[in-house]
Amino acid sequence: ARFDYLKIQGSDATFNTHSITNDTISRSTLGLNFSGSEFSSYKLESSWGPEKKIFLQANFTIGSHPAHSY
Repeated sequence: ARFDYLKIQGSDATFNTHSITNDTISRSTLGLNFSGSEFSSYKLESSWGPEKKIFLQANFTIGSHPAHSY
């Protein structure tokens, strides 16, 4: 879990019309990770704040593995 807090002060749009306005922004993030084996893992992450996001990540490792007995 993670929480971010950003407070912007002293911003002045008089000279720069593209400047950031004085504001307080907060965001909370919660993540869940599942590792089924050393060759695969899944991560689910959700973030709430000014914008809401959901991420799903799947990692698969294909390559070297123990030798087979024939």
